Amino acid sequence: MSSDKKAVYCKSLGADVVINYNEEDYEVVIGVDQIDVVLDSIGGDYFAKNIQVMKPDGHLVYINAMKGGKVELNLFKLMQKRIYLSGSLLRSRPVLFKRTVRDEIMQQIFPLLNKKTLQSNVYRTFRLEEAVAAHQLLDSGDFMGKLVFDLQ
Repeated sequence: MSSDKKAVYCKSLGADVVINYNEEDYEVVIGVDQIDVVLDSIGGDYFAKNIQVMKPDGHLVYINAMKGGKVELNLFKLMQKRIYLSGSLLRSRPVLFKRTVRDEIMQQIFPLLNKKTLQSNVYRTFRLEEAVAAHQLLDSGDFMGKLVFDLQ
């Protein structure tokens, strides 16, 4: 999280631990060998930190690289921890593939969440004509929840 306000928001949604990355280094807060799975959309300098916080036999999955895709990898560290490293992008995949992923998540992951209710928190809905304003808000990072377009 990038602010105390967003941290409070995440806690209200049920987060057990929230780290404000502008005030704390998540590698220091979490510690070495603590995390089983990291789903990272940041990349860049987060890569080395992710390797550090991973437990042996952990899974490190990349779905974006907002801070850059070129990283330095110590293969010995990867091998010592037996980390599974993978990545994927949905953007270039066909709609049918995306639907299949969605359906599998609904069938295989949601039941594991027991009684926790998942909901999409919409911060603001935009008309298509407001695309510039939506992107400006997205770039500012000054929102909590999802930004959506009403295409009707």
